Amino acid sequence: MGLLLSGLALGDPYQILGVSPDASKEEILQAYRQKAKSYHPDVSPLPAAEAAREFKKVQSAYEEIQRGAKPRTQSYDAQKDFDLKKEIEKQQAKTKATKILADHWDRGTFSAETIRSLPVFSQLNSFQTFRFGRGPYEDGEWEAISTFLKTHQEELLKQNREPREINEILKALDYYNEYTGLSIKDVRNGLTAPFEQAVFEKTNDRALFLEALENKLYRLTRSGAISPIVASKEDRKQVLGSIPEIFAKKFGTQTDNGESPTLQMARETMNFAFSKIEKSPAQLHELDFLIKSLPQALEPREQLTFLSEFLSKLEAFPKKTGGDNALVDLKTRTENRIQRVFQKEPELQKIYAEKGSLWNRLTGKATLCEIRLGKLAKKPRD
Repeated sequence: MGLLLSGLALGDPYQILGVSPDASKEEILQAYRQKAKSYHPDVSPLPAAEAAREFKKVQSAYEEIQRGAKPRTQSYDAQKDFDLKKEIEKQQAKTKATKILADHWDRGTFSAETIRSLPVFSQLNSFQTFRFGRGPYEDGEWEAISTFLKTHQEELLKQNREPREINEILKALDYYNEYTGLSIKDVRNGLTAPFEQAVFEKTNDRALFLEALENKLYRLTRSGAISPIVASKEDRKQVLGSIPEIFAKKFGTQTDNGESPTLQMARETMNFAFSKIEKSPAQLHELDFLIKSLPQALEPREQLTFLSEFLSKLEAFPKKTGGDNALVDLKTRTENRIQRVFQKEPELQKIYAEKGSLWNRLTGKATLCEIRLGKLAKKPRD
């Protein structure tokens, strides 16, 4: 703990250089040179790491004064003490969580229940309440979880664990993220990807496969991993990787309509998600992740097909079920996404505008999907 205190207590820049706040520029420069020389790692009698730390502190103090820093006040010291207290709490939480994870691993009992047994996670389970803002306990505990998963990833995947068990571990991590927001960066950087892939490759349970895919897409959406701001167009297109091919091999049906495995799987995922939402319509707004994630992995024409079918599902959704506002909002978002596709693909817009013509509708030469898209193709953008 002594090193932690030394490393964080930077102190007043004038005190570090050993000069008065009223000292002249020449006096400050001279004091800086003397201190820098005495702490330089090449000449200092101190251990190299400590000398480098002190040398950096002297440099920072001089730069602060050059920028016009005033002497530290009591309020700064109070803030410094508060920050130090938070760092100590974070380290204590990390140490405690690391020990629990290590104990379960050594005993061969690591599972989703291990994560749920961690102090902060247990508190989340008990109170069932959102923790707005991230505290030191959450930070420290998540660091322990993240480090553990990275360290034992290969060993975990080599173990003969059931895909449902791996999926439960992922769901526990999702729950933690839902209440603390801490796994966003790690998920974006691929922390959960190997475990997700293991579920897809190992399971022969269609429902489990679709549940795991739904969770993955929701995870990626929450983490921003498929946001245009974060990921390139090519990365977003590859968001599903080999998952569609795995699904087609295990559960797909051979069709001669030219649809890709990705569209077939996207449709199955959409149907699966809607079947669950029908039991809890108040959660309808959560389906937004489907139109944010799946279309990006499809070609433009199939994007339109998927979004049109999604819109059809919304139009058929029962009214007065507690999700009416979400229903209107989702319809608007879906229509806007369809029009964005048309904006990027004017040839497709022209084709669907013709398919949705009055003649095609009266003669039955256009499907409901084409008619719906045709109306939007002719609708001016706001």
